[in-house]
Amino acid sequence: MAQLEASNEYKDIICTGPIYPMTARGGHLDANGYRWFGEILGKVYYQTQIKGKNFKPLQPKEILLDRATGQIQIRFHVPVPPLALDVNTLPKIRDYGFEVYQDKARSGNRINITKVELNGKDKVVLTCDKPLEGDVLIMYAGSGSRIENQPQELNHLQGHGNLRDSDSSKGFYKYIDLDGKNADSAYIYPREKFESRLRPDYEPKDDSGNIIYNQNYPLYNFCVGFYYKLTSGKNKLRIL
Repeated sequence: MAQLEASNEYKDIICTGPIYPMTARGGHLDANGYRWFGEILGKVYYQTQIKGKNFKPLQPKEILLDRATGQIQIRFHVPVPPLALDVNTLPKIRDYGFEVYQDKARSGNRINITKVELNGKDKVVLTCDKPLEGDVLIMYAGSGSRIENQPQELNHLQGHGNLRDSDSSKGFYKYIDLDGKNADSAYIYPREKFESRLRPDYEPKDDSGNIIYNQNYPLYNFCVGFYYKLTSGKNKLRIL
């Protein structure tokens, strides 16, 4: 949040967006993940430093509460509209990465979200299962956002979300199969003797459900993680 706030306040600080969409192993980006993030950095560098255009990552502009109905409307700054909920680049995260809490961000205070909907090109509407009272905390890609229906022994993808824009840009490099083999069945990419695989637990897929092996990295702008509080009696928060 501090990095995001600094980039919103100072023109010489540019936030390119989150790294959670990129592939990782054990919480660290893998070979694909680092190349992929480098492509994102290059895209934003070209836009801001070569073309001289402004860039801000996908993030909230305004939050509106309807406390009586338990509905939260979030209007976003969207680099390339419209918004999308992407369950191909990443698996489905609980409530697409959104969390709502009353008074304090702890498990016993979490409010159940019954519906997450896109409204127009730049709005997300969250519907909760009860009226919103007291301080209302709204989070995205936080510590409580984990994969839905987590397979046993696989990464739970803590701190992820599915919200992105519709930027159709593609990277220069392609997503590779880190466990690919040569004609002699030897691995193309070397590994330690104790490693039977280099693939991450989850790999990005295209619209047909196929892993994007040998396809150019997609350069969508995913939403940054955020945390905002609307104190008791407050129903509107302007951010940008």
